[in-house]
Amino acid sequence: MTATERDLAIVAVALAAHKAEKGKYPDKLEALSPEYLKAVPNDFCSGKPFIYKTDDKGGYILYSVGENMKDDGGKTREEGGDDLVVKSAVK
Repeated sequence: MTATERDLAIVAVALAAHKAEKGKYPDKLEALSPEYLKAVPNDFCSGKPFIYKTDDKGGYILYSVGENMKDDGGKTREEGGDDLVVKSAVK
């Protein structure tokens, strides 16, 4: 597991805890600190914050730009991109 994958997993767990306690995912990752995380980690690949978007179904997508340091819109290698992606489960 890379540092980026580890950090994505940590943020995903914090997002799940937020949802369990508050009933929904936060609008912004900054809402996770300091209650769930001391600080929200940055994307190791870009040095910038991870990309995080909520959707109208109550879910989210969280991702790193990956090694190519280009935002592929949340597309993984299997989808023709290079992003490292975490998505909430669809209900």
